[in-house]
Amino acid sequence: MSRPLKLDQVDVKYDREEILRQITLQFESPRIYGLLGRDGMGKTTILELLASFQKPSRGKVLYGEEPLFENASLMPLIYFVYWEDYHDDYQTGEKKIREAAAYRPYFDMDYAFHLADRMNLQLSRSVKKYSRGKAAALQLLLGLASRAPVTLIDEVFPNMDAPAREFFYAELLNEQNKHPRLFILSSHLISESEHLFDDVIILHHKEIILNTPYHHLVSQGVLLTGPAVEVEAFTQDYPTAGEKLSAGTMTVEVYGTITDDFIKKAEEKGLQVQSLSLQKIFTQLTREEDKYGEK
Repeated sequence: MSRPLKLDQVDVKYDREEILRQITLQFESPRIYGLLGRDGMGKTTILELLASFQKPSRGKVLYGEEPLFENASLMPLIYFVYWEDYHDDYQTGEKKIREAAAYRPYFDMDYAFHLADRMNLQLSRSVKKYSRGKAAALQLLLGLASRAPVTLIDEVFPNMDAPAREFFYAELLNEQNKHPRLFILSSHLISESEHLFDDVIILHHKEIILNTPYHHLVSQGVLLTGPAVEVEAFTQDYPTAGEKLSAGTMTVEVYGTITDDFIKKAEEKGLQVQSLSLQKIFTQLTREEDKYGEK
């Protein structure tokens, strides 16, 4: 049976600045978690705690029941993919692969070279000469080929072009099917990566504001379209956002527990009901009174 990865009542402070407050999470395997939040909300800090890159100011980080920080027996079981600048790195791509394999007991060298071939990575070339996209592809390649029981991925996808990202999304799902493990992904590319997630965790202002299965979350809102008078009357008791009006037709985001009865009654009124994307729900949950729009 796989071991859970846990944060137990974790605080993180840098000098006097509070970064995370009372974070308690348990990650189960095999699952793919989407770790979401606006800039500066602590996503990378959580991944660094789980990768043993830093120690919490307070609380525990456990793998199973064992403390994780600087635990030599556990560290080879966790792989952290994050953006690395290869500007001053003269190693070749092949050397990077062989170096990673030396410390990872489940590393699949054949799979790594297969991915490199698919991504047209010139492994005999110094990584210093790689473009940002190729460097990110190599970093993701190492994470997938590590086959580490825990694989953490922090915001490397934006450095890649769209076809490369789509390729790696497909490979990640393929890997999860063939070699199930725990993946935790932090990404701002919500609309194109949400299909990967089994569970969604949202951080906001140092705290967890949501931790739920993906299928449950996307049932918490719909997009309703129809005659403005009918839409306004039907939604008067529900939280709404994103209202758009054109030629007497209104489209509005409706939030709350959306039941089959809600959908049936809306359709009986002649209203069109569509699912809301995770990005829409995330934006609503983390919207503030700032330059991005009124709450």
